[in-house]
Amino acid sequence: MTQAVTFTVDSTGDGGDSNTGDGICDDGTGNCTLRAAIEQANASAGADVIHFDIGGGGVQTITPGSSLPFIMSPVTIDGTSQPGFGGSPIIELDGSSAGAGAFGITFLGGSSLVRGLVINRFSGTNGRGLSVGVNGGNVIEDNFIGTNVAGTSDEGNTTGIVISSISNNTMSDNLISGNDISAITLDGASSTGNVIRGNLIGTNASGSAALSNGGGTSSEDGSRAIHLNNGASNNTIGGTSSGDENVISGNFGHGIFINGGSGNVIQGNLIGTNAAGNAALGNTLNGIAVFGSDNTIGGTSTAAANVLSGNGVGITISGAGVASTGNEIQGNRIGTNAAGTSALGNLDGVRISGNAQNNTVGGTAAGAGNLISGNDDFGVRIEGNAATGNAVLSNAIFDNGDLGIDLGANGVTSNDSGDGDNGPNHQQNFPELTVATTGELSGTLNSAANTSFTLEFFINSTCDPSDHGEGESLLGSMTVTTNGSGDADFTFPFPGPVAIGDLITATATDPNDNTSEFSECLEAEVLLVEIDIKPGSADNCINNDGNGVIPVAILSSSDFDATQVDPLTVSLESLAVRLRGNGQPQASAEDVNNDGLDDLVMQIEDVDGIFEEGDTTATLTGETFDGTQIQGTDSICIVP
Repeated sequence: MTQAVTFTVDSTGDGGDSNTGDGICDDGTGNCTLRAAIEQANASAGADVIHFDIGGGGVQTITPGSSLPFIMSPVTIDGTSQPGFGGSPIIELDGSSAGAGAFGITFLGGSSLVRGLVINRFSGTNGRGLSVGVNGGNVIEDNFIGTNVAGTSDEGNTTGIVISSISNNTMSDNLISGNDISAITLDGASSTGNVIRGNLIGTNASGSAALSNGGGTSSEDGSRAIHLNNGASNNTIGGTSSGDENVISGNFGHGIFINGGSGNVIQGNLIGTNAAGNAALGNTLNGIAVFGSDNTIGGTSTAAANVLSGNGVGITISGAGVASTGNEIQGNRIGTNAAGTSALGNLDGVRISGNAQNNTVGGTAAGAGNLISGNDDFGVRIEGNAATGNAVLSNAIFDNGDLGIDLGANGVTSNDSGDGDNGPNHQQNFPELTVATTGELSGTLNSAANTSFTLEFFINSTCDPSDHGEGESLLGSMTVTTNGSGDADFTFPFPGPVAIGDLITATATDPNDNTSEFSECLEAEVLLVEIDIKPGSADNCINNDGNGVIPVAILSSSDFDATQVDPLTVSLESLAVRLRGNGQPQASAEDVNNDGLDDLVMQIEDVDGIFEEGDTTATLTGETFDGTQIQGTDSICIVP
């Protein structure tokens, strides 16, 4: 096996090697320069190492007069070997004298590593701090790319790192800021399997202030801190393990821009906040912009969640000639701090536009719902007639400045009979809610005939000023099917506690994943209580020809005192409580179910013909002395 050779750079000079291939790094003056070391490594058959020991240690600057030689075989360039290294790079590679369009470090041989360098000022058209092509498997770690040695000021390259049509490279734990156009570009459909993890991109070395990439251009849209271009696919930005998260913040333009790629996974990052996740440090356009298909932003595990806040828009999915489809946005915090406890809003949280179809915001799997809150404008905005089939499911959407879900960016879109209108998500009609107790909700949906819809129901502490939405906490869902006229009546029993005064909203999603805007809010005004018709009777049979009384008990519970119900307000169906001769109701406090709590037992006036043969339930209504409405239902049987 060919032995690796270590070349030790001991000079900041730029002279080439005087005898390339002799295995001795010497620029002809007895010094080993970085240029000479690369030339010797290229001539060596092994996987070589380049160390540094310049000037007795400390910060040293190498100023090449032109691009350094392309590295044609595996090599490790280790700036941390410089004496005095204490955790931050102290070997600076300054490209200010290299000429317009020069490259700093260029890997072509594959399986190479560079760490512990400051690489800056490689400028001009196509200027690059690092460039990687031909062979993959390279590692770029622990460098400052585009800043000064302290990581506090902009000394940018035109582009920080360019990966050209190769796979399986790793960029980790770097500071990549201050570059004129992009921090990292992955270019071409063959740029796959690359991993970008643990980097600070667009901030200073502490992650506390902006040090923007993209500031060298006049066009925000042309500035993309991480640019997955020309179909770059199946790459990972971030991850779910400790230390995987990137901070992608403070950039001019887009934080991440995907152009034509698919299968890319973006997880666990802070995009638009400081490194602590507690203050906004936004990207001026989108936190993430996707013009591609089948990409994943977030995931169902807690560790997969991205924080996207402080940006122009948190996430944009859009399509031009080719549709952007199948993208999933799951489990993220969009518009809040990392803890999800305070607002650090974007303008819009999520925007889906143009030819963007069949994408999902949230989902029905556990953990798929996003927290979308604190944004200045819309929570989720879907616009353009081609933007259809976009599902918005199981999210917590609240406290946004405009509608929680808006189809068309024009405010609440009124329902239309038969739901035949066109537009974003086909302007799917929302449910209309009619009655909300503390136990169940009733309403109707009018839409396409003979079609099944998924309805989702939400509980809210406050209602949007539009009276529509938002959807703060998911209560549950159900499926309804419209009849031939397009109508479906529904009753949804609440699976969890709902209190008087809680505000209920709903959405409808058709079989093609077109989700509606939020319904109007409906306040839960009726307290659902337990009643017992004919206490002690198992079958609760009532003689339909009778004109006597029906004993009914309203049962107390740990949080409800039935004796506070006003008997004069109570009716069973249309039957009232029987009165004594003095006009007082026939009612008493008794513990009918032996639970230690007094229940309210009343004698209900039975009137011939009120019930019909076949009736199986009867509903009691009334009010407490303080005006709270109550409702309870029990089973009955009717004796002819």
